[in-house]
Amino acid sequence: PKSDSVEDILENLVQSGRKKYIGKKITLNFRKVSPTDVLKIIAESSGFNIILSEEVKKLPDLSLNLTDVPWDQALQLVMDARDLDKRQNGNIISVAPREELLAKDKRNLTSDRELENLGPLISQSFQLKYKSVEEFKTVLDIKEGSSSNSDSRSILSPRGSALIDPATNTLIINDVHSVIKKMQALVEELDV
Repeated sequence: PKSDSVEDILENLVQSGRKKYIGKKITLNFRKVSPTDVLKIIAESSGFNIILSEEVKKLPDLSLNLTDVPWDQALQLVMDARDLDKRQNGNIISVAPREELLAKDKRNLTSDRELENLGPLISQSFQLKYKSVEEFKTVLDIKEGSSSNSDSRSILSPRGSALIDPATNTLIINDVHSVIKKMQALVEELDV
């Protein structure tokens, strides 16, 4: 049977050795205290600024009896006990329900991809020294003079295109910056 007690979670963390905790040691002894209050005490002890989501304030109370525990382990313990997660930026730690942070990460990633796909197209040529462009065409799964057809096997973005010139053994890529960077790395790795 799975136990949700703070002590059992702490024991599992210690035994699993998932992470090495290095924070200043603190002692917390509370009975039925809100997670918000515990997180405020951890913030004061750690020297970090902890920002809490509104949903954290609605969570049920918990009881703690921790002696000489690194503050970062105590923070992880409270988060695990209430299904919370964190994101750190410098000395600011944002704490929110795990699902809320995952949804936010997904939105940010989608937004970043959309911005990248709307970015300017850059043209770059790669003159191959050791491989033939015909071999590269196969590796890249592109058709001569055509745009990428949203083929998941192609490195090109939906707006990107590639041309090959067998006479000069040159590959010409027209795509967004991130794809050009990937192509540079790919050419360096394969053209040997």
